Amino acid sequence: MSEDNTNIVLEINDASKNITSMDSVEENLSNNILVMLNPKQTPLEQYKEMLDQYQEICEKLNKDIGFYWWKRYVSAAFWANLSTPFNLAITLITALTTGQAATKDLISQTATLNLSISALIISTINTFFRPHDQMNEHLNQMKEWSKFGGKFDTIYYKPDDTLTQLREKIIECYALWNEINTYRVSLGYKNNFFTDLIHVISKYGCLKGKKEFWIPSIQKDFKKKQTQLTICLQ
Repeated sequence: MSEDNTNIVLEINDASKNITSMDSVEENLSNNILVMLNPKQTPLEQYKEMLDQYQEICEKLNKDIGFYWWKRYVSAAFWANLSTPFNLAITLITALTTGQAATKDLISQTATLNLSISALIISTINTFFRPHDQMNEHLNQMKEWSKFGGKFDTIYYKPDDTLTQLREKIIECYALWNEINTYRVSLGYKNNFFTDLIHVISKYGCLKGKKEFWIPSIQKDFKKKQTQLTICLQ
């Protein structure tokens, strides 16, 4: 604590023992999260100070989870729209050429040759770009971001009417943030610039606005809470 007594540092180190998720991470984080509170403030004013910190971390989590979930969704949809027609075309062409080989008069020789060349080209493209594998990879990552989103929902919709409840939510948010950072580092750097371009187009097109966030109403929720606090403080 500094010599200036106008402010004190409140250390968040008394998180509830009833928290069952991410306990070990929260225990480490709880000793490192500091909230500046003015001892001359009322509890309601102190709550408002802590709410600002909670809003900051929530908006960061909401933006990042929403961004990466929608990015993986767009990429998975793109590769799915390539994988399905390619695999269907290969299956149909293979069936036709097999039938021609068995009957000799199913289709003409010219058509058989064209189909064989088409199958070769499509199979080569399919093998090189691996759209089905790309789709599954993005779907798996999308599931991981959905898990993070579910954890964020659980934290966000918990009661936060008291300083103790709000402090516990801040600790859990920072624990989730640490978990997300660990996951992103584990993925390494592997981007497809074409699908990234499609995501950017989608972001400023059909995803523009609230759809790009995980919880679309989060800014409206905090604005409403801040308004209620302002009225109480008057």
